[in-house]
Amino acid sequence: PVLLLVDLSRYGAAWMRSDWVWAGDLATSEEVTADYPFAGIGVFQQRLESSAVVGMGVGLSPHLGSESRQAAEELCDALGWAHS
Repeated sequence: PVLLLVDLSRYGAAWMRSDWVWAGDLATSEEVTADYPFAGIGVFQQRLESSAVVGMGVGLSPHLGSESRQAAEELCDALGWAHS
């Protein structure tokens, strides 16, 4: 499965919701239809003093097959990313 990841670091404090809020909102987005080309979409931010990714939230498509969902969830869990 392919995840689309978007860096929101420069969009200001209004975009800096918690990772769990992003994960839930993205997973229930009306944009993620059965023909959506990605297994999910994620957003993250970075801090100026570090290149580490922080605040990663991934919304997985509700249309994923069980094997693809399991693979995507395992990836998110292994990397410590919030997902829904």
